[in-house]
Amino acid sequence: MLKIQGMVQFMNNNWNDELFNEWLSLREKFRKAKKDKNYNEVIKICENIIILDKNAKFIKIMVPLFQKEIGNAHLKLGNNKDAKGYYNLAIEGFKLYRKEKSLKNSNDWLKDIDLLENKLKKLN
Repeated sequence: MLKIQGMVQFMNNNWNDELFNEWLSLREKFRKAKKDKNYNEVIKICENIIILDKNAKFIKIMVPLFQKEIGNAHLKLGNNKDAKGYYNLAIEGFKLYRKEKSLKNSNDWLKDIDLLENKLKKLN
C-alpha cells in the first residue's frame, strides 16, 4: 500500500516514465563505468545525470554525490585542478542540502563534507 501511495505522490510531482527510465539507465552505466575504472566515462555519465536532474526534479537526484564522483574520477586521471573544482561544488551542494532539506539524522552528509575537505587540503 505504501509503495502505491509513494507512486501516486511521485505522479503528482510531474512523474515522467521516460526521464525515470533515463535515470535508471544512466545509474546502471555509472555503476559499470566505475567498476571498470573507466574514469572518462564516469565523468561523462555523471555530467549527464546532473543535466537530467534539471529536468527531472521528481527523481530527487543527490547531485553532490555525482559531483564528488566526477572529482574522484578527475583525481584518478591526474586532473587535480578539475578534481578540486568538483569537490568544492559537492561540498557546497551538501551544505545547501543540509540547510534546506529535512534530515533523517543531524549528522547527515557531514562525513562526506569532512572527507572532501580533507581531500582538498591534501591537494593544496
